[in-house]
Amino acid sequence: DIVSNISIVQKQNDKPWLSGWYIVKKEFEIYNKIREWFTNNVLIHSPCNNNFIDIVQFHPSYNYDDFIEGIEAKVIHRSVIYNKKNKIFVEMCNRAKANPSCCYVLIIDEINRANLPEVMGELLYALEYRNKEIKLLSGNTLIVPDNLYIIGTMNTADKSAGRIDYAIRRRFAFYPLHADPDQVGNEEGKKLMVWVNDIIEKNISPDYDPEDIKIGHSYFIGDDEEISYKFRYQVIPLLYEYIVDGLINIEKESEGYKIYSDESKNETFYIKGGILYRKNGNQLDTATPDDVKEILPPQQK
Repeated sequence: DIVSNISIVQKQNDKPWLSGWYIVKKEFEIYNKIREWFTNNVLIHSPCNNNFIDIVQFHPSYNYDDFIEGIEAKVIHRSVIYNKKNKIFVEMCNRAKANPSCCYVLIIDEINRANLPEVMGELLYALEYRNKEIKLLSGNTLIVPDNLYIIGTMNTADKSAGRIDYAIRRRFAFYPLHADPDQVGNEEGKKLMVWVNDIIEKNISPDYDPEDIKIGHSYFIGDDEEISYKFRYQVIPLLYEYIVDGLINIEKESEGYKIYSDESKNETFYIKGGILYRKNGNQLDTATPDDVKEILPPQQK
């Protein structure tokens, strides 16, 4: 996972953590994982308070004024007063600069959903030259210290989100985190995950890499009841969206999109309108996760 990958990088480079900026594919709840890893492996040597880590989520309307600094309007005695206000990135820089013995982490969720050159502005220079003073649009100055690390998460399967341009890409280290059944402790959940992703891999559109769109293991973690709920109301609808959006190519019949067929058992599974159906002979009924488990090959049982 991302934390073990970063640990390896730290051991192999004289300058630990490379530039301190990382982009990963999000397949699990990264915030708690990173917080736990820093607490157990880094902060144990340099205790920090609880504000050493923060998280922000980018979106298409997110901009420089939200991330670096902006203007805040206040009404005082019927007069409007405008003040410059530091936003999350400047705040994290100030925290890290004030406590150089501690590591600080800013997680940017969905980093590729914003217009990054517009959001980051002068940071393109600051990312490359740590500890050098830069002047912001407001005239204020900013120093990005060495002990501030930024981890971005992104989903490359979502073509509606922007790609990372080359100027920004050069300032990041990239680590892919793919769907991994071995992370699923529940054996029934693991079977379902393998079955669904096998369907994706066998029917993948040539425009996509299967590893980019396989359904991640977080959907299959939990007890049997929780996994059954997520399978019916999250996994199957997502698989249906993959089909109608052209990420995977599935034959459509009158009953729906045929995702699985076993002629020897006269069994066929369809998806229609985000619902899974099972056809046995001429009988078509809504299907449950237990129905799927019944038709799994021996190596998946």
